[in-house]
Amino acid sequence: MHRIYTYPLYIQSVSKPINTDCLKSGKVGQHYYRMDPYEKRTVYVNATSDGRGDGLFAKRFVKAGDTLAYYAGIVRDVSKRPFFTSNQTLDEAFDVHRNLIVLQGNLHMTIPREFWTLDRYRATLGHKANHGFGASVNAAFDSVFHPSYGIIRGIVALKRIEKGEEILVDYGYETEKGALLPDWYVKARNKLDKI
Repeated sequence: MHRIYTYPLYIQSVSKPINTDCLKSGKVGQHYYRMDPYEKRTVYVNATSDGRGDGLFAKRFVKAGDTLAYYAGIVRDVSKRPFFTSNQTLDEAFDVHRNLIVLQGNLHMTIPREFWTLDRYRATLGHKANHGFGASVNAAFDSVFHPSYGIIRGIVALKRIEKGEEILVDYGYETEKGALLPDWYVKARNKLDKI
């Protein structure tokens, strides 16, 4: 089902170590203003039609299994240096959580607030994909190989995606009672539950 590329190479499971130096010492890489050439041909960022802000959209038709976008950021071993601390406010914790993704085991990655906008960071665009519910989900996070960053997270199409279609992933929030969830998620979930 998956096509093999010279660039990018889609990897189903992580067999090599994660590149923790992709964004060194709290800095978001040396080429953070330069857009990835593959992403430049495959996706673009635009305002969503329903006012959710930025979204990630397909620039061309993509097949199930195709890599759509990459997701690089500041990597930490959270067992040694956690992103969350006891003295953070709830707003600060949600800022960290907004773009937090698990690479492998204790290696987690995020994009700090000062790099959320495209004028500050565009080296990878995976962090611009919005959450989708149920059948609207057309892509998923997976481990992928990037020629500059090594094995990182990326977004892979789960089904055929048409040119101009928004790329939506399931963020995988734990929804059991007592879980701390962002307000936007709770509101969207409640709205969906009423339908």
